[in-house]
Amino acid sequence: MHPSEVAQLSKRDCKLPASTWDELILERSRPEVGSGWTDDGKSYELRGLKRRARKTTRPVPIPPVLVAEALSDEDTESPLAEVPYSLRHAGVSLWIKAGVDPVEVARRAGHSIAVLWKFYAKILRGQEHRANQLIDDALGVSEESATPE
Repeated sequence: MHPSEVAQLSKRDCKLPASTWDELILERSRPEVGSGWTDDGKSYELRGLKRRARKTTRPVPIPPVLVAEALSDEDTESPLAEVPYSLRHAGVSLWIKAGVDPVEVARRAGHSIAVLWKFYAKILRGQEHRANQLIDDALGVSEESATPE
């Protein structure tokens, strides 16, 4: 989620079962823009989702392990919680490293494919062995037959 989406998330947006994947339904955001940029002098504005048609929602799948997880009091006082965007970046990086299809990663993150590759392609360096294995698997090549004698 974008930090502005997290700021506006409410319990009614959450379908959170304890034992299966479900989703958060995002429909608005609350970006911090500074009081000089708003009509009412508040430091934030209530808006629709970034780069989406008005009243559009965005489902965000969430695994059961994250439903039960929260930052401890100690973590919320640490640098970890100071920059929520770092947690988002770590999550997107994890999905890419796990082998989730890039189109699905972009959809879940609310990115375009171009943005995904611009900011995250660097984490894929050094994955040649894994790529070779995926291609061998798709071709039906076993490890023994792929090794020259």
